[in-house]
Amino acid sequence: MPKQPTKFKYPVSDTQLSSLSNSPIEPSHYSSLDPQPIDVIEAWDLNFHRGCALKYIARAGRKSGNAEADDLRKAIWYLNREIAVLVENT
Repeated sequence: MPKQPTKFKYPVSDTQLSSLSNSPIEPSHYSSLDPQPIDVIEAWDLNFHRGCALKYIARAGRKSGNAEADDLRKAIWYLNREIAVLVENT
C-alpha cells in the first residue's frame, strides 16, 4: 500500500479565518474556472502531486505570459513524480 502524506492541522484563530475569507487569493487565470481548482483538489482529497497536476491542467493557456504547453509539461512532471512514488511503494 502506498504511503500517504501526513495531513497537518494547523490551529487557526477565528480572526485569521475571517481575514482569509475576506481576502481570497483569486489569480485571474483561475477566476473564470467553476469550480475553482482548489475546491476540486479538496473535494477529491488529492495529494500534493495530483493536486498540482490538476492545477496546471486547469490553468493551461489562461495565465498571462505562460505558454499553454509549459503548464501542461508541468502537469506531466507532477504526474511522473506521483507515478514514481506509486512504483516505489509497490
